[in-house]
Amino acid sequence: MVYDHIASSTVQIHCDEIEGPGDGSGFHFQDENTIVTNAHVIESAIVDHDDIWAVTEEDEESRLELLTHSPSHKYDYALLNLKEGFSNPRNVLNPKLGGVDRGQQICFAGFPHGINDLLVQEARVSGPKEDYGFYIDGSVNGGNSGGPIVDADDGKIVGIVTERRYLTPIDMDEISREINALRQRYQKGVGFDMVMGDISLNGVLELIAESLGRFEDIMQANANTGIGIGYQIMYANDAYDSL
Repeated sequence: MVYDHIASSTVQIHCDEIEGPGDGSGFHFQDENTIVTNAHVIESAIVDHDDIWAVTEEDEESRLELLTHSPSHKYDYALLNLKEGFSNPRNVLNPKLGGVDRGQQICFAGFPHGINDLLVQEARVSGPKEDYGFYIDGSVNGGNSGGPIVDADDGKIVGIVTERRYLTPIDMDEISREINALRQRYQKGVGFDMVMGDISLNGVLELIAESLGRFEDIMQANANTGIGIGYQIMYANDAYDSL
């Protein structure tokens, strides 16, 4: 069944530390030792050379080695090599090139919100996004990034889960910037402290700053219009062929 097929090809991606929520998702591509994810999922490893780990649904783990990647703003893929194989057999996804069609039934898999539970969802292609991607009518969340999108009929991979559509990306970015500006202002305090009873003015400001940070995390996690964006697999496939 395609659900089991895609599930046993999908892994959770962690950068630096395995403990805690994952940074995104990935999948076995073309051979069992090659893992594909988004470049933005492993950005800390690209910039700071953090360790990268793959973790299966059964909690098996293996360190990953970065082979190649695109810029995160262009095609947004990364190819990695498993340092050690997993003990349980894994499915390998092969590409279906030539693009996707509006209305095409697909499945996508990943670890939304960084949870440790692998979820497989069904959706349809809603329409094209420029020349490199396509919209899907599925609820994509943080943690889904880098997961596989497969044709529901033959199980071949057509794309990589890469973005989720907000009400407008500009509005979300503006809100985040404003929240961060306020948070930083409150974190600095007022240059002096005033205590009334047991209440410290700077302590109150620090509490407000912490609350703003938590509010932004909640807002980002739940701002979902049920529209995801996949990037076509052909670009990662070209990179694989060039290795």
